[in-house]
Amino acid sequence: MRRAAAVATSLGLGGCLVVNGAFHPGEGEGEGSTGTAVVTGETTSAETTSAETTSAETTTGLTTEGASSTGPGACAGEEGDLCTPQQIVGGKTHLICERVGTWEQARAACEARCARLAVLDEAESAAIFAALRTLMTAEDMTQEQSGEESSTMSRASWWIGGHKVDGGYQWLDGTPMPPNGTGGWNSGDPNQDGPDGCVVLGVFGKGDANGKWFDRNCVDVPYRSICEPL
Repeated sequence: MRRAAAVATSLGLGGCLVVNGAFHPGEGEGEGSTGTAVVTGETTSAETTSAETTSAETTTGLTTEGASSTGPGACAGEEGDLCTPQQIVGGKTHLICERVGTWEQARAACEARCARLAVLDEAESAAIFAALRTLMTAEDMTQEQSGEESSTMSRASWWIGGHKVDGGYQWLDGTPMPPNGTGGWNSGDPNQDGPDGCVVLGVFGKGDANGKWFDRNCVDVPYRSICEPL
């Protein structure tokens, strides 16, 4: 009797690398999952006393457990997401995504890049705000100076990773956001009625409140978004 065993190991998703504008999984970074595929083969041969030889080969035990493969383009993003990488905060690369959409659409677009909507502290928020101000177009400048209510302007604000959960606001990593009017919040926010509320970073049209967080209905106005690597 002969028994042969082959063992193959597949490394699951770990950290993220940025390649050609996409956040790609990097081997050995962050927490990964390892799956093992095991293939065993058993061969038996028997000879009869009548000089007739019969050989039988049986293969058993093909088992694949938890194997994972990222495949080509696993973090290439959604077509037309208009996301470009920029190093803004301490060498950390964020994705600046120009396509407008609902908060859930923005969340899905970030996840398609192995990223998430940005979870920010006040210092990071200020740095990203300053970077976004440099990207303002002539149209943005005109709108900002118009005096119109910017909450209805899709280019005035950017979705970030805060949303209302069970009546309170928290980041996508589960961390509670600061109370009303504190931290990075505008003095009157959050003030969204009802269970539906998502957070934007105000970039223009709010005067002294530029750079603050505001809560908005998650679907009423499609905004652009900021992603960060996981």
